[in-house]
Amino acid sequence: MARRGRLEKKPESPADRIFIIEDDPTQSTLMRYLLQGEGYQVDLVADGALALSQALVIRPNLVLLDVMLPNVDGYTICRSFREEPLLRHTPVVMLTAKASIADRIAGLRVGADGYITKPFELEELLLTVQHALEKARLCEVFDPLSHLPGRAVVKEVLNARLGRPDIPWAVLQLDIDRLKAFNDYYGYAVGDELIKELGGMVRWALERHGSGQDFAGHLGGDDFVVVSIPERVDALCRELVAAFDTHVSLQYNANLPAQEYNEDQRRASDCPLTTLSIAATTSCLFRGGNRLALVDTLGQLIKAAKAMAGSKYIIDDGLAPSSFAGGE
Repeated sequence: MARRGRLEKKPESPADRIFIIEDDPTQSTLMRYLLQGEGYQVDLVADGALALSQALVIRPNLVLLDVMLPNVDGYTICRSFREEPLLRHTPVVMLTAKASIADRIAGLRVGADGYITKPFELEELLLTVQHALEKARLCEVFDPLSHLPGRAVVKEVLNARLGRPDIPWAVLQLDIDRLKAFNDYYGYAVGDELIKELGGMVRWALERHGSGQDFAGHLGGDDFVVVSIPERVDALCRELVAAFDTHVSLQYNANLPAQEYNEDQRRASDCPLTTLSIAATTSCLFRGGNRLALVDTLGQLIKAAKAMAGSKYIIDDGLAPSSFAGGE
């Protein structure tokens, strides 16, 4: 089935999100002030018992984790992150007043990516955060444009979901139509901004309709993946299609040079108006068994969606992709 949707509010572009788990309000406030000044989004929690559940909601790009916390210590929290597929690759930097080699080794054994000893210099904190995020991008843990989990994490999450036949799942693949023509017309910088905006739309849609167990990833280029449950597919697709169409309709002429902007160029035939295609399948219908078969199924559905006019989404109903037709 192919459908379209409506928008309620335009989302903002994403930025790297830092999650600070620290019970000292002076330390956490100082770190938040410093990191926000550098353009990061920052979330705080003081109770270690809430760290895992909050992280599943926030989906940070990096965690700053105090070792000495009430209720649950930092080592236990870090270990729980590494056991959770949706957080396993998120960089964790530990903060501690303990400076011994034994303490550092204990942190590394539970999966910490770095260590900062208190008291620390502010420049040390910034450089540690920057280096940890850059390392994560190089390992395809996070995409540098959208700040969403990258290809390596997407593969692992899909394999994990497919390995649990007892848990219902749904997978959406998003692809921007005619992006090359869009880039040729407006420039690649504008095209990159459009990809960043789509990443923000994906985050926003999951915040509105998803849960802590839902997942959004960026395969690179203009390809995104969302993992949810079958009951949420229609709402997510409607939200994303509507958000994308509204954004493009408001922005696609805004970057034309003034001397080139005339009435002839306002015509849709002269301005390559890009659209969004979404393909979705669920555990109720998918019979392929492994990730490669899932990717192939979604690829066929995306191809069918791209053959239709306008932004649209196709939900696999068990028929051949060629049987789907566009519609309102």
